[in-house]
Amino acid sequence: MHSFFDIIILAMIWMLGAIVILQAITRKKEGEKLWAVYGEVAKELGLAEREEVMAGYGFPDVVGEIKGRKTFIHPIVGKGGGGLPKTAFAVEHKIKFNGKIMITTTKPLKMVPRSFRHKLTLANPYGKDWAFLVSGQSKEDIKVVAELFSGDALGLLSKIVHRNNEDFLYFFLESGIAILYTLDWENDKENLKNNLLDTLKLVEIMEANAPYLDPKIKSELFVRAEGKSLSKARDMFLSATLIPLGVIILVFLAPTVSDIWSMAVVVSIGLLVILIGTTRIYAAMFMKKPTSGSEGHF
Repeated sequence: MHSFFDIIILAMIWMLGAIVILQAITRKKEGEKLWAVYGEVAKELGLAEREEVMAGYGFPDVVGEIKGRKTFIHPIVGKGGGGLPKTAFAVEHKIKFNGKIMITTTKPLKMVPRSFRHKLTLANPYGKDWAFLVSGQSKEDIKVVAELFSGDALGLLSKIVHRNNEDFLYFFLESGIAILYTLDWENDKENLKNNLLDTLKLVEIMEANAPYLDPKIKSELFVRAEGKSLSKARDMFLSATLIPLGVIILVFLAPTVSDIWSMAVVVSIGLLVILIGTTRIYAAMFMKKPTSGSEGHF
């Protein structure tokens, strides 16, 4: 009976380890695709590609300015068990808000934080089966959004939603920045370009409708994106710490266990920790690098 449970534990350890290793390999493959297509997008839009600043794994960002506005395309790895892989398309603006705003659709209705307690429904000009749900932290912001999305703005947002179909997550607004979020890591060149350029057009229309603009506004997200990219180095350092930990387990802990099955469990843990560390380092190091070899800047 004791051996049976040890076998189950051993199998579960290897299964969990295999999941982590396969995740790293999958992200490497996806990262290679992103580096390739992001390089083309950057070149065609006159932007730059660089290792992302705001998350690990050595994924690329596309950054720069279009028509004098700071922009970026950013793949989001997703955090925690419920974290979704997403793509963010951000454009700078000069509209001031009191809080944060999320614009989703009522079909399907997306979950929004409880702090977004003020609601406004905007009609969908392209159909009657769903509408836009505006959720904000400030009642005053909701009133401003109604003005911003008058006229062509609502039609353009509907176009963006229809093009992305089920991959549309939400449109995010706060002082100085507008972000379109879509599901998964977008690797279609035309969709990447169209999403960024349409977000830019949408911001231009919103500013034209805005009752007041503040030229001094600067989003903290753009400030972060201007910083030095240390994400891959940080991720590799954390992964590298797993290797000596695995060695310690094998060299110092395993010999102290006398029972054969318990030793098998300890040895498996040590080997898997080493494998996970080396696989994550390999995945981060050997994603395709920018063809230009230069770091992008704003």
